[in-house]
Amino acid sequence: MANPAIGAVAVLGFSGSDLLVPHMRASNVTRDGVDGVALQKMGKRSAPVMITTVADVDDLGTWITAAEALIGTIVTVTTPDARSIPYVYVHDVQVVWPSTLKVLNPVGGLTAGQWVVTATWTLQNVSAA
Repeated sequence: MANPAIGAVAVLGFSGSDLLVPHMRASNVTRDGVDGVALQKMGKRSAPVMITTVADVDDLGTWITAAEALIGTIVTVTTPDARSIPYVYVHDVQVVWPSTLKVLNPVGGLTAGQWVVTATWTLQNVSAA
């Protein structure tokens, strides 16, 4: 079973909204002096959702840098139940500081890391077609 991840950033688990199935979006196209309206396909998209993740890491700075590097990119998300969701756009990631803790005696987890980091991600399921 694969570990949950957002792109290359491994996490212990997710909480929050499930990534929605993308639906075809369209926009109205009108031209001055021409009667009627046309529709232009804008691709498949879902509404942006917020997901909270928890991870244990050895180096907090490296994890934050890796997570922030995903902002503005399209990644594949692996869910805790091992589903792989391609074409997920990362709008933002924020570390939740009151919930990010230094571990004095690490045992288990992904890396038996020195930090337990909580982050809130804003993700949107998009499609190339």
